[in-house]
Amino acid sequence: MTSELDKYNCEEYLNEYYSYGMFHPTEAYDLFPHKKMILNEEKEYLQIGGIWDDVDSKICYRKFKKGIWGRYNYDETYFLLADTLEEVVELWYPKNSNYWIEMNSETQWNEIKIFYNQKIEIYNWESLELRRFVNLGIENQILKNTYLKAFKNSLDISSINGFMRRPNNNMVILQFKNDTKEYCVYYKEGFFKDTFSKIFGYDEIETAMKSINEWIKKKTAYNNT
Repeated sequence: MTSELDKYNCEEYLNEYYSYGMFHPTEAYDLFPHKKMILNEEKEYLQIGGIWDDVDSKICYRKFKKGIWGRYNYDETYFLLADTLEEVVELWYPKNSNYWIEMNSETQWNEIKIFYNQKIEIYNWESLELRRFVNLGIENQILKNTYLKAFKNSLDISSINGFMRRPNNNMVILQFKNDTKEYCVYYKEGFFKDTFSKIFGYDEIETAMKSINEWIKKKTAYNNT
């Protein structure tokens, strides 16, 4: 198998970092774990993932060609996704959505810390202060039993696991403003309804956490428990 794979220029994908697969947190895209890659020697592609929306295509390498390619399922034509796999999966999470859906709150906070560690190291994300927020939350437990969904420039915080479904009760979106060195918290009644926002100074992170915790637990038309 190894000698055949050499023809597909897939050394990057075979790195241990991708061994358990990955998935996009908001789109129907995934990267297969190594054990599920599909080599089609007849049609000369190595499938390493899929796009399961209207694009409906395979993510693959092509024999003797460089780059990451999409292969439409309806007509089997190709389109170039990116030069490297690293470019494709910058926003993606490790493993698969079921792994994150079944996760408890404590485990998720720790996994999000690892997620930020990796993205900062590999992609130089300017997310140090969001990681700081997560690290402190693990230590002080002010936001115990809440869930996170992390992005490059923001954190979703809710009593509902956002990998399972969009929250329909009180939640917040946290951002860090690099220009002013402040945390901005956007308070929402459900995923689609904004209400108000507050600014917290760099050293007011615990105050921000207590405010977030109160909002998530507060009874509103959306929070009826």
